[in-house]
Amino acid sequence: VYFASLFLLVILNCLELNLYNNDGLVFYDGEVLYKEDHAWRLLGLSGFSAIVSLITLVITFLMWIHRAYSNLPFLGNVNPKTTPGWAVGWWFIPIAFLFKPFSVMKEIYIWSGADGAKISTNILGLWWTFWICSHILQQITFRLPSTNLEEYSVIIVIDLIYYIVEIFAGILFLKILTSITYSQEIKSEIKSTNI
Repeated sequence: VYFASLFLLVILNCLELNLYNNDGLVFYDGEVLYKEDHAWRLLGLSGFSAIVSLITLVITFLMWIHRAYSNLPFLGNVNPKTTPGWAVGWWFIPIAFLFKPFSVMKEIYIWSGADGAKISTNILGLWWTFWICSHILQQITFRLPSTNLEEYSVIIVIDLIYYIVEIFAGILFLKILTSITYSQEIKSEIKSTNI
């Protein structure tokens, strides 16, 4: 649902840019208005569905992080660098959330792989880069002034780039998540049969 909402928001921003380029938007009393009432404005509801699905996604992801990190001692990491609680908690600590969650994900990713196998963490670095870039773009749009139509159009463009970067981050995120989950299931089955 979150990805579908992001795709709809990309379409919405493209349509808004089209309206701007065709003089279909006006700025009145500090608010951007549409000159004509278009049916596609219902796509604005995709913003609401994106927020609701993002909250659900974040809660589910944090539960997954806790569970995946809790599995590490069983999978062979007898000395984890943190606790499952802190594996979740680092996402909420200012400044630390820029690097500590990455090290937690890297630890989960490496220890979930096959024993002795050399594991490339390039996909983690790529995902983290997209994730950081998406949040930087989001913060830029929050801080940009929107006092006229030209400034609003700049925000539309940055939002459009933000949604696209967020989609790429999400695709990589799902690939990492499924890979770790599959690896932990396989490794736990092997360990269980050896016990």
